Amino acid sequence: MFEHSPIIVTDLIINCIWLDFAFSVLNYPHDVRKWTALQNLVQNCGWILIVNDTCIVCDRPMQILLDENHQLHAENQPAVQFRDGFSIYAQHGTIQTN
Repeated sequence: MFEHSPIIVTDLIINCIWLDFAFSVLNYPHDVRKWTALQNLVQNCGWILIVNDTCIVCDRPMQILLDENHQLHAENQPAVQFRDGFSIYAQHGTIQTN
């Protein structure tokens, strides 16, 4: 299906931790503009999925509501809502479709 395995955002964060150590502690030479851009991407974006030659970046949700069992849940409102208006309605972990 994929030519290369997808890179999940947690892998990217772990790599950034090592890079931060190399740059900050070991004073390894680097391009400050590129490093700042990568830091901003990881700190301010929600989901990042990199597959082959495509990168999908999704903004963080504005709201995530959970029930007592930590499942998506909300009554009469979205359980997940994004800034652009996209919403997901769910009750006790079950996605509600219209």
